[in-house]
Order: sequence, then C-alpha cells, then structure tokens
Amino acid sequence: MSRFLICGLGNPGPSYKGTRHNVGFRVVDELADRYRWTMNRREFDGKVASGRMHGNKVTLLKPQTMMNQSGKSVAEAARYYSMDSDQVVVVHDDIDLEVGRLKIKIGGGHGGHNGLRDIVSQLGDGGFTRIRVGVGRPDHPEFDVTDWVLSGFKDDEEPVIERVVDAGADAAEAIIEEGGESAQNRFNGTDYS
Repeated sequence: MSRFLICGLGNPGPSYKGTRHNVGFRVVDELADRYRWTMNRREFDGKVASGRMHGNKVTLLKPQTMMNQSGKSVAEAARYYSMDSDQVVVVHDDIDLEVGRLKIKIGGGHGGHNGLRDIVSQLGDGGFTRIRVGVGRPDHPEFDVTDWVLSGFKDDEEPVIERVVDAGADAAEAIIEEGGESAQNRFNGTDYS
C-alpha cells in the first residue's frame, strides 16, 4: 500500500468559483464526491480529506492560499506524510490545451504556470505528476491572459468542462491504481468535446 497526495489548484473564495483557474478544485471536488469524503478538515493551509482509493492511502488537498502560493500548502502536506515528489499529483488549468482536452505529464518544469512554479520551488523538485486540464487561450490576442484564467467558462464550454472534470478524476484514479505511464496511455490525446 502506498500513500498519495492529490492536489487541485485554484483560488479560494466565492468570487473565483467557476473560473478557468479553479478547474483543479473542481476535479478534486469530484473525487471527494465519488468517495463521499468531506473536504472540511483545515490543514496545511488548505481544505483536506483522506481515505483509501484503490487500496492506497490518499489525501485530497485544495490549497486555500492564492494560486501563486500553492507550493507552501503542497510542500507542507508532502513533508508531513514523508512523501517523495512521485507520490504527489497536481491538477491544474492549462491555457496551452484547448477546452475538452487533458494531458497527464510526469515531471518537468512549470511551463509559466505560477502555481506550478511555486510548487516546484517549495518542493525543491519538479518530479510530481501533473493532470493538465485545458482551458484554452483567449479568443483575441489583446485579451489579458490573467483576466482570461480568472473568467468563467462560456455557456457552450460548460458541458465540455464537466466531461473533462469527470475525466480528470478518472485520470487521478488511474494514476493511483495503475501508475502514471499507464494513465498517460489511456487519457492523453482524448478529445472530450
């Protein structure tokens, strides 16, 4: 039996609910709902739930810092449970993937994502697994990227993102049950739109 930390990234508070930047929270909430785990424990500067998933001990974490300081929360939890980076799964929004896509990536850099940048810095290691959830790029090049990720999904995108959130939760379970490489083969390249 192994232990894993699944962390969904987002910004806390009602004004950010439903934004593109908070899609990581939505995936973790979906996992909590599936297992009937309540995300009401406050630890590691975040909301936490724990239990067993596919025979492994799993902790779900939604940092309640702002996105750009997510690393403090993730690193605290990883240190508390004596986890190596390969036991950490981070679910986050990705503007380089279209809405309807997700991609599992094992290790790597931050790709310009400030939440990932802070996690890599705080963990001292980029070896964790990412579930990258596509939120698309702005329709117009002059549209500010920060404003874009802090905006909500369009009406026609919402049913697609609901399918991708389900797929993201499936992908997280597959990583826990089968390992990252097997999960990559199953989920990368699928279009959920």
